[in-house]
Amino acid sequence: MELFNQLKNNSKYWLRFELGLVELEGKEYFKEIYHRIFSIFDFLFDRNDTIMFITAINESVEHKGKDLPNIKRFLKDKRLIYGLSCKTVPYEFDEEDIEMRTTLYSLKVKKESIRRDYLFQAISNQDFARKPSIMGNVYLLNLSQNTLLHMYDDRGCDVYGLNKENLLPLYHKFRKWILDYNRIQIDHIFEEGLFNYSESSTEMEDRLITNTFRENETEINLYGGNTCIITHQL
Repeated sequence: MELFNQLKNNSKYWLRFELGLVELEGKEYFKEIYHRIFSIFDFLFDRNDTIMFITAINESVEHKGKDLPNIKRFLKDKRLIYGLSCKTVPYEFDEEDIEMRTTLYSLKVKKESIRRDYLFQAISNQDFARKPSIMGNVYLLNLSQNTLLHMYDDRGCDVYGLNKENLLPLYHKFRKWILDYNRIQIDHIFEEGLFNYSESSTEMEDRLITNTFRENETEINLYGGNTCIITHQL
């Protein structure tokens, strides 16, 4: 799990894509999510790549092992589940001083072994009263390409790489889907796009006024239902 920890906690190279669009509703909302995450997944993983399917479950020590993830349902060949490994990460305390542990369940698979559509639908449904659903966080680690995909919920996903070259093709292919809140920061990583963007205090004030006007004009609430507050006039 060394590569997983390195990518998730120490990687300087990452991308954050917006999946759920607040201006869409109902079936159209989820249709766009699936279109984007399926496209990113298929771009990141080839059929010959070795993938580490990782599920992270946070639980209190006294409840350890009671909330097991049903990983088998996301596999086309259920027999692969016999290769499942389990590791407990050193404990920490939550806000109520309850001793917590993170249990990592990992399994090596191939792309064709994953029920892709079912998996991402389950992740998208975490905050909705819809089935299928899944508890915990799911990470897909590409051991062949040294990249990590984490769809955290219906709002978006993160992709990590060991170096810039690992992610540059993905950045170029789907740069329009980068979350605007992080766009300037991400463009700085790749030294493209808004890499040289800067503004004076007067320009910032003008930008915020313009954003407010556009929000009122379109009746789209940029501050609600999104990952972060969008403040860039891009």
